[in-house]
Amino acid sequence: MLLSILVSKLQDVKVHGMLDREIEGVTESATYSSKKIAFAAIRGVRFDGIDFIDEARAHGARVFVCEKDLPIKVDETVIISKNPRKTMAEMLNVIYRPKISRMKIIGITGTKGKTTTLKILSECINSCGVPLVSIGTLGVEFYSSEKEILPTENTTPSSPFIYETLIRAYNMGIRIAIIEVSSQALASYRVHSIPFTVCVFTNISPDHIGAYEHKSFKDYAKAKRSLFLNNPKGIAIVNSTDPLWEFMTKGTERVIKVGKENCDFKYEPVYVSDNFVEFILSGEKFKLSVGGDYNGINASLAITAASVLLDKSFLEFQDCLEKIKIPGRYEVYYLNGIKIIIDFAHNEKSFTAICENAKRNTSGRLIVIFGSVGGRCRSRRSELASVAEKYADLAVITADNPGFEPVAQISSEIYSHFKDKTKAVMIEDRKDAIYYALSSAKATDSILLLGKGQECYQKIGNEKLYFSEREILIELGAEFMG
Repeated sequence: MLLSILVSKLQDVKVHGMLDREIEGVTESATYSSKKIAFAAIRGVRFDGIDFIDEARAHGARVFVCEKDLPIKVDETVIISKNPRKTMAEMLNVIYRPKISRMKIIGITGTKGKTTTLKILSECINSCGVPLVSIGTLGVEFYSSEKEILPTENTTPSSPFIYETLIRAYNMGIRIAIIEVSSQALASYRVHSIPFTVCVFTNISPDHIGAYEHKSFKDYAKAKRSLFLNNPKGIAIVNSTDPLWEFMTKGTERVIKVGKENCDFKYEPVYVSDNFVEFILSGEKFKLSVGGDYNGINASLAITAASVLLDKSFLEFQDCLEKIKIPGRYEVYYLNGIKIIIDFAHNEKSFTAICENAKRNTSGRLIVIFGSVGGRCRSRRSELASVAEKYADLAVITADNPGFEPVAQISSEIYSHFKDKTKAVMIEDRKDAIYYALSSAKATDSILLLGKGQECYQKIGNEKLYFSEREILIELGAEFMG
């Protein structure tokens, strides 16, 4: 696309320099910039993109998106924007819109349940023989003639990554895309200008509040709401059991409510266990091969979205639900009569849901192994301690992606919130914590390994060190039950 045409479609920018040039994309990585790929100088928490201008030049970049004017050479262009992230997303949208607009794109947001809902929806659509691509916590999954999975750094990757993935999918003949949309992605314009056909809301509760995230719950909720505000012509499918669904979808022309009350399609749990949940949705009975009442709600949202997208009856997805497996979500293992459950739960709402379910289905003691991320989300530490103390007979506090913060410091802060200190122990090494819990457990006891889920690493400093809870359990002789 000619740069002069591209910039004419941008808002709130000033442009200096040469406009008679072709542009094919935009990136925030100096390494990936080139003569036809513009470099957006994004200012982050640790680094400022402006410091990488010369590196981008060395890779051939001649078009730069910056917050302030920049000395440029005769063959260069600078696009000045108060918000380079937003401008980068707008540029990508202009470049790729002709193809993207022909796709049905679904965005799923909420505090919990995004990954599960995305996975169930993806499997439901694919069970009807329809190819698609999904982007989220579990990676990028291409459901085509040959299934392919690629890793992602974040729940919702950068806007250049998303657009490149969508274009690749389009060129493969795929016309449906599902994106897991985090609050941080919305606040940092990673999905800005993407034309969502359907937006799904799972639930909301306080999370990601802190110095480097959202300053308050109000700010967090507003970020989530922006997905719907920016797509008023799209279809909103919401969990109407959550009291904030109306706040989220105000201004959206078509809202479909799924829940236990105040709904278009009623969800009624019939039987809930560790391994499956039976439920009725709008009069039809389903069995989901993942435990937990909350997952029944997630499945109901997914079924509804699949039905709307494909114009098919709910009954089309009955068989699919019985076969679905979701990595890192309520994975059940048994070792010497001890039930061990791996789950990604890492905040108050998810902790409460899984602990309630595990306690209800445990005849012996409940042992919970958990930690909390370093450097952010500090409010979680007191919340997790409170939930663990309420439900667990023993809490083992350990590492969970400490980053640059010492594990001992994080653990001590969590431990300080226990009123009954005899109910908790601190063991820094997560593998040692697992061994300790197993040595303390007896047959009929349950152990929850919370916070890591599908992750196969521990983030320490800037490094991601390989770590797999599954492998530890299997090496000890544990049997996977689903």
